[in-house]
Amino acid sequence: MAESGRPAGDTWDPAQYRRFEAERDQPFHELLALVEPVPGGGVVDLGCGDGRLTALAHGSLGPAATLGLDSSAAMLAATPSADGLSFDRGDIGTWTARRRRPAPLSTSR
Repeated sequence: MAESGRPAGDTWDPAQYRRFEAERDQPFHELLALVEPVPGGGVVDLGCGDGRLTALAHGSLGPAATLGLDSSAAMLAATPSADGLSFDRGDIGTWTARRRRPAPLSTSR
């Protein structure tokens, strides 16, 4: 564990991330407005950060299951919970769907 309280090598800071919430959220809202609901389907948010927007997408799109994926344990530490919503730590560059193809979302750069 590093002095910051985050795991060593984890440079994401949830407090700093939320500091620019409005700027970070805008592209996600624009993307979400373009995506059609997927009732009973699946959604994956690649680079989900703190999961707040992943939960919003889950509620808006109506999938049976939504997965938020992020490489930062610090960002995933306080993700929201809901039926059908899950989060996993992993690399979006190597992630592959285990089941049916989910609808991917990502505004990560």
